[in-house]
Formats: sequence, C-alpha cells, structure tokens
Amino acid sequence: MALWALLAGVALSAGGGYGTPAEFGSEPLSLTPLLPTYKPRQWGRGNSGILASLQGIRGTWGRNGEVRLVTPRGRVLRMPARYLSENDRVYVEQWLKNNGFMPLPTANLGTLHVRLLSVSPTAVRGQLSLQFITPDGKANSWIIEDKPAQKSKGNISTISLTAEGLQLVKQWQQQQSAQTHGKPCLPVAATANEALVYSELRGANTVILFLGRRGGGKDTAFRHYLSQHPEAAAEWAQRYVFLLVYAEDDGSYSPQICHELNTLANHHQVQPDGYTQLQPGVIASEMAYQSTRFNNDVLSGITLIGNADVGNRHVLLQRIFAFNLSMDEFLNTQPNQVRFLQQ
Repeated sequence: MALWALLAGVALSAGGGYGTPAEFGSEPLSLTPLLPTYKPRQWGRGNSGILASLQGIRGTWGRNGEVRLVTPRGRVLRMPARYLSENDRVYVEQWLKNNGFMPLPTANLGTLHVRLLSVSPTAVRGQLSLQFITPDGKANSWIIEDKPAQKSKGNISTISLTAEGLQLVKQWQQQQSAQTHGKPCLPVAATANEALVYSELRGANTVILFLGRRGGGKDTAFRHYLSQHPEAAAEWAQRYVFLLVYAEDDGSYSPQICHELNTLANHHQVQPDGYTQLQPGVIASEMAYQSTRFNNDVLSGITLIGNADVGNRHVLLQRIFAFNLSMDEFLNTQPNQVRFLQQ
C-alpha cells in the first residue's frame, strides 16, 4: 500500500474553500509595496529646486542613473543623476541603504544595486535562481551560474557575477538560512485576490493546489510532506505563493471558488501552451473539476507565472503550467525538485 494512503483520514474535518495561513502555521501575507513612500524634500540647487519625493532609481546608480520623483500634486519627474546636487546624491545613497539595497558586482552589467529576495539551487547542477528588487521597485528573477565569470561577458540578457559578487550572494544566502532555520513559513494566500496582489508585488509564481476534502488523502499527504521536509517551506517561499483549494464534503469544488480561480487565471490571459488568446479558456475551473475525478494517487494543480512588470508596464503574455504529480513520486522528491513549474 502506498505511503500516502496510510496517512488518509488522520485529521478529518469538514468544509471546502481556501486553506488559511494559520492552518499551516504561517503568518498572513504582507501586501505592502516593496518600496515605501517618502515625504517630499527639496531637490536641486537654490531657488530652482523642486519639491518632490523619491520614488525609485532607474539604471545603474551613478552618473548614468536617473531618479524618479513625484511632486505633491502627482506629477512624475525624471532627473539624471549627473544633475543632482551633492546633498541630493548623499540623500539617494542613504535611501539605498535604508531600503536594503547593496552593490552587486557583475562581469557584464557593471555594479547593480539590488535588494536580494531569494537565492536557491535549481534542478540543473551548477545553477542558482536569483530573485531581487531593483531600485525602480521591479522584481527580477534570473538564473546565474554557481561560479564566478572568468572574464567580462557582453551578453546583457543574463547576469554573470564576479567572484566578489558571488561571494556576497552566498553570504546573504547563509544569513537567510540561519534566520529561517527551525521556523520555515509557507506563503499561503487566504483568497485568490490576495494571491494575485502578492504575486504582482513580489514577482512570485502562484501555485494553485487542489487538495480535495480537508483531512483527505491529498491534504494529509501534503501536510505530511511539509512535516518531513521542514526546509520545503523556506525553499518554496523563495519562488511561490500558494493558493490551497479544498473541496466540499461531496468532493466537488464550489461554483464561487471556480469563478474566482477563473478570474485569477484569466488575468494571465493564456492557455497552458503559453500563447495569448482573445477569449481565455476556463483553465482553473476545468482543473478543479478534473481533480474531483482524480483518485488520491495524483496531486494536481496549476502554476501561474508571476508578472514582475506589473506597475511598470503591463505584459499580456504570461504562462500557465498545469501539473499532475504522482503522489508516491511527490512524497519521495526533494523540495527543489518538485515540479510545480516546468524547469
């Protein structure tokens, strides 16, 4: 008999809907913007100065950078760094420190100021997945080599770290591992809208898991996996936000839940093959109803690829990855190898 089958029915409870953070020992998601709003100050020299608040920085900080300012009336201004006064430059550099941005030396893009969000190994040996915020408030996700670049590379579609840059990334990774050791927190959204907001703020991917009835085989197996792999929550938190969907007592998913999942999926406006269509299909509800016909041998769901450009420019083309994981295979797979997303 499969291991997961022995676990079914351990903690039966009734009721469908979404899983809550409290059910999984997590804190409610933080939905605050990644960059705070600051009070206006005077920019420039003498009487020609402008009263505005700093909203972010575009480009590499230095003479080629550009600050983004917003006046009290909402007017957006862009000012090249070379035109800033000495006091302005000191203020910007302090702003970078206050917001956790650190200089990261690269071999092909100069020195970038970034606030690291996560560093994790990928399914490919020798590669790391690097997520960070840039001073313009944009969430970025890059695959980097787990070794320093031997020389400067002209390819600007990837990031090649210098030895110093790679050392900084690994030091940060070790510090985060020490801080989260023993208290991993799975990012669980309480509603579909909360998952959407968190995804857009952080550039995270939304994993929708159809767990059947609370206390059933799939639910119990998923919770068992988390207990057996305490590192899984910290590992997955670096890339995903989870929307855990439960069926009603009769095994079906409520029409309201399906409608909300359709709305969430339609926001991405694509079919699973990744191509935009004018009238998106009802992917989420189809998956939900299909999962009612799956037996407990399969963990089913869809992953909505996060849009890191929301707030800067709207990108219609987003991908959706549908998955069905063999339960026995899932229970015997390491967290960084679980196929919530096509590698």
